[in-house]
Amino acid sequence: MSSNDSFRFAIADTIVRSECWTLFFNRDDVYLTGSAFKKELKISLHQSGVCQAALLENFHSDIAKKDNAPPTRDIIRWKREPTPHEGGKVAVYIQFASYEGWPEAEPIAPSKPYKRLLPPPFMSCRTVTLSFSREDPRAVSVLGNWGDAYLYSKQLPNGEFVCLMHHEDRLPWGFFDFKPVGNRRLLLKGIDEVEADDARGISYLDFSLTHEGCGRVHSLHNMRLKSFRRSNLPTSK
Repeated sequence: MSSNDSFRFAIADTIVRSECWTLFFNRDDVYLTGSAFKKELKISLHQSGVCQAALLENFHSDIAKKDNAPPTRDIIRWKREPTPHEGGKVAVYIQFASYEGWPEAEPIAPSKPYKRLLPPPFMSCRTVTLSFSREDPRAVSVLGNWGDAYLYSKQLPNGEFVCLMHHEDRLPWGFFDFKPVGNRRLLLKGIDEVEADDARGISYLDFSLTHEGCGRVHSLHNMRLKSFRRSNLPTSK
């Protein structure tokens, strides 16, 4: 396969329910971006092991003049663990969280075929893992002790494999609780700029480091947002 092969996936049933993620390559470097923010950010997994989710240069230049703009392009940066000789090692989790009904998302062009992943049930999430392996994932039933469903794999020029798998997880009951929106280093969608200081809700896209060597992306399409008057905001104790 050529070095510019790509693979797309999205939450969908009879229609598209999430942004479409694209996995693509530049020799041994691996990248992920989503259609809802393809001009805003990119997740990069480099051969060196350095990984990052970062704002794109042009987008960062456009927002750098605004108040509370992020001082750097990086949102998070981490070092993935070395690829094991047996099994696989996850570098990124992408979680599509479900609260109530799934909205209709932007259609995906017929010229861009993608893998449909069924929406998870209420208070669950569809988790897609990206892992690195020295074993061909198509030749083994599981990577390590995982029983996740296989999506896609590609062998890099350095001989390692990149593999996408998926499974369902339950969400903790406090996952969708209203909370302060937080700083502008999280990309906010759905909240007007004039309301942001008084808003409580869920960020449309959220990044975190869950444990050493691994990053997590929450793609929250069932977000709940509302604005509070300052007089109604809870006071800290």
